Amino acid sequence: MLNVKSLHPYDGINKLNVCAYARISRDKEELETSLNEQIDFYTTTILSVHKWNFAGMYADDGISGSSIKGRVQFQTMIEKARAGEIDIEVR
Repeated sequence: MLNVKSLHPYDGINKLNVCAYARISRDKEELETSLNEQIDFYTTTILSVHKWNFAGMYADDGISGSSIKGRVQFQTMIEKARAGEIDIEVR
């Protein structure tokens, strides 16, 4: 299921800058496929919506979801959202 979170109100005119975040919580080889499938799915989905600009794909591999410590890509995504470079996050 696609979870879409708007970070800013949409004016209905301009394209929205949309990014995605993916993560696997255990460092196992079989989960690598899952992460790659998430990245492919989100990238394809974002690029297919004509009202969206692709603002990046962020992914952390083998990192627990219980803390943001060590989740470098997640922290980068949050910094860009706070700077106004990202309007919507999907995950």
